[in-house]
Amino acid sequence: GEVHDLDTALGKLFSELRARGLYENAWIVITGDHGEFLGEHRLLGHASELYEEALRVPLFVRSPGGTQRRPISGQVQLVDILPSLAPHFGLSVSGAVDGLPFDEVGTRAAVAEHFEYPQFVDAFGPRFAGDRRAWIDAETRLYTFTARPTEWEGDATTEAKLGAVRSLSTWISKHAPMERSQTQPELSPEERRRLEGLGYL
Repeated sequence: GEVHDLDTALGKLFSELRARGLYENAWIVITGDHGEFLGEHRLLGHASELYEEALRVPLFVRSPGGTQRRPISGQVQLVDILPSLAPHFGLSVSGAVDGLPFDEVGTRAAVAEHFEYPQFVDAFGPRFAGDRRAWIDAETRLYTFTARPTEWEGDATTEAKLGAVRSLSTWISKHAPMERSQTQPELSPEERRRLEGLGYL
């Protein structure tokens, strides 16, 4: 399966790093770009929904010579990797970067957005119509949709839910929506072949 294949590939990578004398001084970051639905919410795979099963991913960071495990109590996001590692390479990070160093994430909430893919709606039905957003903090998991009612997960109080709605509304007001192209990009035969190989076409 995929987990076995990943384990094998990592083993080969680490062995090659050791053979070249690079392992001890290497920064190693292992993560994923999305989770997977295995029947939760009547879904399989990961496309077009923002429930926690698709948003929560593993993140392992090994510093050079690192031997001690140090979990981070706050909610880390992938945008935090750059500002966390850049100083170790003598690099500064622009204030335009959304992420924070791992030690500064505190109780910050995570926000995710997904915009409608008309071709996905055509293929799989109206359930996937409209845009959706997710707000996940220590107390609440809020999912909003432009085409269906808001959903909640967890045991948040009414006050916490109202706070999450207000916080998400404030976040939306501060972030301009992504511009959507009205035309389909022209793909070369090689680009189409590669996308088909990844299952995107």
